[in-house]
Amino acid sequence: MYGMGGVDDEAVKKARNASLIAGVVFGLAWWIYIDGAASGSGNAVADKAAGYHWLPGLGCTIAFVMINGMKWEELSDDTPAVATRARCFLISAMIIALGCIAASLFIMVEVFIRDDAATQWTGIAVFIQCLLIFVSAFIMRFGNMPEAAGF
Repeated sequence: MYGMGGVDDEAVKKARNASLIAGVVFGLAWWIYIDGAASGSGNAVADKAAGYHWLPGLGCTIAFVMINGMKWEELSDDTPAVATRARCFLISAMIIALGCIAASLFIMVEVFIRDDAATQWTGIAVFIQCLLIFVSAFIMRFGNMPEAAGF
């Protein structure tokens, strides 16, 4: 029973703290992106890229929801169809997340760093945003896993 000082109480504290830390890191990621976009506004290079450079962060956010929305126990389920579906879902979430990190790296280098030194922070913010969202996804996932999951 929760609140009685037992093992479940420790699991609840661990899950609550992991969720809090993941939320702070996730919020920091979007805050850094907004700062980078605001500091680059009014610049011709940043305004040209403004139509698409938010997409990697959105993709990483979708991957965050996918990674944390699945039941982790299904990865090792006894039914092969369930385990296969869960593994494919997790792999697709990882592909989305890593693809968005690669896209943000491309945007940072190609659009912002190569062309104009005045807008480098905007590109760096796009890349840091994706990295922080990716890290927060795993802080949330591993902080909320049951102790007996074996992963």
